[in-house]
Amino acid sequence: MAPRKSYNDLSKAMTCLLRHAGKKRGLYFTAGGFVRLWDLLPCLRCHTVSEDVEQDVVEIVNVMFNKDGSPRFEQTIGPDQHIWVRATRKHTIRAINPELPAEITEQDVEEGRRHRKKNQEEQQWAATGSSQLPPIVGRVKADFKGSEFVDQEYPHERYLDLQRGEFVIVSRFPAVFFQPAEGAETQ
Repeated sequence: MAPRKSYNDLSKAMTCLLRHAGKKRGLYFTAGGFVRLWDLLPCLRCHTVSEDVEQDVVEIVNVMFNKDGSPRFEQTIGPDQHIWVRATRKHTIRAINPELPAEITEQDVEEGRRHRKKNQEEQQWAATGSSQLPPIVGRVKADFKGSEFVDQEYPHERYLDLQRGEFVIVSRFPAVFFQPAEGAETQ
């Protein structure tokens, strides 16, 4: 068995991802806070206890408990026959309710598949070095005074002024100001 300290480090990394930072790392969460184990593993490779990261995570899920004796993590098998895991409390990710039953639906599996495909396409795009995003319909998250913005690298380019809530077709835009519109299709 691996030293307890190693389990603690891996457990802390899992807790951080499953309760707070997973969405920023591109993970798909069900409404109950479950993440497919295979999607979680690449984020945990540097915190591994042994060569078998999957086994380490399953072991952590089974042996780590909160101070009150309740399980820190929970696992279930989805209809896709994959293991899905979640942290059991104190989420800061909006719309996660760990009180929901420990079940994964076909819809969760399909949403996760679409999410992974979209992430893969974005990573492939980024790997091309292209300065152009595939066009996406979205909504501006925050006001942006483009007329006051000067990019040191491209001082002759001019930027649009955008107001929060406006819909835009995005080809190149700072992510902090942009949120893809729900149900919007790529043109």
